[in-house]
Amino acid sequence: IVGMILALLFVKAFLGRLNERVLFVAGIPGVFLVHILSYLRHLINDPIKMFQFLKSNYKADWFDVSKGELGTPYLILNNLISNPLKWDYFYGYTYISNFSLLFPKVILPIRSEGIANWFVEVFYPDIFKKGGGWGFSVVAEGYINFGVLGILLNGVLLGLLANLLWNKLCIFNPNPIKITLYGLLLSIFFVFGRTDTGGL
Repeated sequence: IVGMILALLFVKAFLGRLNERVLFVAGIPGVFLVHILSYLRHLINDPIKMFQFLKSNYKADWFDVSKGELGTPYLILNNLISNPLKWDYFYGYTYISNFSLLFPKVILPIRSEGIANWFVEVFYPDIFKKGGGWGFSVVAEGYINFGVLGILLNGVLLGLLANLLWNKLCIFNPNPIKITLYGLLLSIFFVFGRTDTGGL
């Protein structure tokens, strides 16, 4: 339901029926709603149990977006910054090795396992041994490759890519197919908050 509402607002914004500021302001409670739903997702198919769980387990902490689903990128970057002796810079290796993820392991048995696996193995070995994992972050990937400069470079490259998509598919373009294609491609940018370039 949340996704459908956001999609409708998105289309209305591009067709000029909704001010971008209104869309931005409407998105703020949406962020908190997604964050709170992350605590309730195991009950998503049973609204009655969901409200019962909410009533008996609610904490003000649930509104802290630095924790839970939306806080994972922050926690990952914080781990990297706080524990510099556990790792060394990759100097672009993760970007190159991510190309190997395009091939199945049957075809390329020596392919990279991805930077998210490395992170869990180094920082959470107990979880790694159980087969568990974490997401990762494009911000953290920039940092482990080139430090703060890597974060800036990733931001500039993603901004240029988003601008290119906007100019080619949306600006002064009434074609609903191109606008829809832009919306689908734009969804990749939301995934970047929880994954690295290899996760795409």
